[in-house]
Amino acid sequence: MVRCFHAVVLVCSIATFATLAISTGSTNWKEDLDIYKNMHKYIGLWRACINVKGDSVSELPPYQECDRDFLRPRLQEPPGWFNAVRVLMLMSCIGSGFGIFLVVTAIVTDKAKKTGSRMWICGLLVLLSGVLAIAALAIFSQHFEWSVEYAHTAGRYYATHWHKQPDHSMVDGVFFKIEIWLRWSFAVGWAGAAMSVFTFITAVLSDLTRGVTILKY
Repeated sequence: MVRCFHAVVLVCSIATFATLAISTGSTNWKEDLDIYKNMHKYIGLWRACINVKGDSVSELPPYQECDRDFLRPRLQEPPGWFNAVRVLMLMSCIGSGFGIFLVVTAIVTDKAKKTGSRMWICGLLVLLSGVLAIAALAIFSQHFEWSVEYAHTAGRYYATHWHKQPDHSMVDGVFFKIEIWLRWSFAVGWAGAAMSVFTFITAVLSDLTRGVTILKY
């Protein structure tokens, strides 16, 4: 039974690291859809993407590009809250990765210890990584209306500045809706945070099961 719990802890810690890493590295934390321009804007922690479908009221040509410099309009750094999200997510990935190392070490050295390895310490580190991710996700959700504005010049789009994205635009007295969505990268981050909690719970149950087994025999 204890070995089964060890295997579950290892799988859960790997899943935590994988989901947090995917969330951190992907470009779909949020999406803005400008109906007037038929423009989709995607923001990740390291790159932003723009996808203009064409056939819009604004008659802008189709265009698609992803670039990390979109997050640095005119070579100016992103807002402080955005950099804080980056740092927290990176720390969560590093922490959960180190947690995997501790779990593997604990499993390998389990038989060499009289009372076995303590898995709760490994689970606690993974849990703390999840807490860092939760902090990052909370900060991002508080600022999810922020976006990058683009300008079209000489057949290309250039990022001009960060700003709070309004929910509509008015062109010649006509109302055009701007939709703002949190996307799958953001959701995967929450999945990683939830998995970190499950990892800690299984680690504690593993130690409790071993304790009961020792008392029994």
